[in-house]
Amino acid sequence: MKARLLIAAAMLVFMLPVTVGAAEPKSFIEAKAAVRDILRDPASAQFKYLKFHSGPVPWVSGMFNAKNSFGGYTDFEKFVYIIEMRYIITEKMQAELMTSESKGPAGKNGVQYDLYKKYFIDEW
Repeated sequence: MKARLLIAAAMLVFMLPVTVGAAEPKSFIEAKAAVRDILRDPASAQFKYLKFHSGPVPWVSGMFNAKNSFGGYTDFEKFVYIIEMRYIITEKMQAELMTSESKGPAGKNGVQYDLYKKYFIDEW
């Protein structure tokens, strides 16, 4: 019985660094920071479904949730972070971007409709 406990404890000790010490990719850290920069309460940010997309222009997609001005959480919202450009596009920017007639710079951070369409609508 003691031998089994000792073996189980040893297995747990050796497995712990693998599960707990896993480093988060730099692209995820940058994407989270970009989302937090546009939030009213950055400390309340929650993230899920983060995914790295490779290609000519690598990007990160995912969902975030944060507290609103009343202190309550809203629903999770989609976002896209274009790594090379350090560009964040969120779901709530959609209304501004979709109404842009010129397809030029529109909405927050000078986001362009073409970028929004390519990375948020077509690729999501």
